[in-house]
Amino acid sequence: MALYKLLASKLLFLCCSSLAFAGTTDFPSQRETDHQAEVLIAQVRDLGSVDEKITALTDYFIKGNYPYAYGPLGEGPTGHYNQSPLYRFDVFDCTTFVETVVSLAQARDLPAFQANMNNIRYKDSEISFVTRNHFPSSDWVPNNIANGIFVDATQDVREKALDTASAYMARVANTPLVYINKKAWYGKLPMDRIVLPKANEAEKEVALAALHAESANVKNDWAYLPYLSLKTIFGADDPEAILTHIPNGAVIQIVRPGWDLREAIGTRMLVSHQGFVIQRDGRAYFRHAASVSSVFRVVEQPLFDYLQPYWAREGVYDCTSWGKGKNCVQGINILAVMQ
Repeated sequence: MALYKLLASKLLFLCCSSLAFAGTTDFPSQRETDHQAEVLIAQVRDLGSVDEKITALTDYFIKGNYPYAYGPLGEGPTGHYNQSPLYRFDVFDCTTFVETVVSLAQARDLPAFQANMNNIRYKDSEISFVTRNHFPSSDWVPNNIANGIFVDATQDVREKALDTASAYMARVANTPLVYINKKAWYGKLPMDRIVLPKANEAEKEVALAALHAESANVKNDWAYLPYLSLKTIFGADDPEAILTHIPNGAVIQIVRPGWDLREAIGTRMLVSHQGFVIQRDGRAYFRHAASVSSVFRVVEQPLFDYLQPYWAREGVYDCTSWGKGKNCVQGINILAVMQ
């Protein structure tokens, strides 16, 4: 059972940075980080559209072979529970990679980038552990649609896809509803969520108890996300053609309805991974910070190749056990990035 918890936690950490952890205090120089931000912003500032900027920025991080690390960001040096940097460029997980690239693409200068990072990571840009957008389906996606960073393009893509899909696919449109138990999640947070470089063990234990008590200040949510189903994609005569309808530079969420991780982290989940779709030479590519198959870095691969292993032609998706975990993915949610 302990192994189940470990594996479930590791799989969850493939996706959601806020739910993951780094547990390291080896932070990069703030001065060097700010200089790198200014250089990157200058390099893409005059490109015509935000998707061109996203393409150029993700090119940079892929060619630089930037490594993956679990949960590398926190609330900065004044954070009560996690004093990891508010932004950095030396390591990423899937969510911080998306947040960083989008914030750079939408910035004209360093202060704008800093404001963008706070806006995309925290509800109402209020920097604290409790206001961080921890849960993709109930915090990150809806809050960042509301603040104008994204627009949900899932339905638009689906309608275009149905023009090329088989007729029986027309009924396949899904918006799953999943109960996110935030209170239980707070109650299960482990000691390694406390990242306080100057604190001793006793002080960290006090901080962890306070973090558990934060559960009194949060509300559980019903979360939902529309998604383009794998059945629509792989049931078509030409699945690759379906994927080319996704806007260049869009962010996709990998949707796992009802993913039952209550024993491991206290709640079910709906999203397990995030990344960008880049359209090139008539094919869709997935650019993401990956941590699977001994690959711990920012990578690019054909989106078809990424999704195909999750497709189960028998239509059986069971997210209640680890053994059937790879069949839990049922589709993708698609967010277009605003200019």
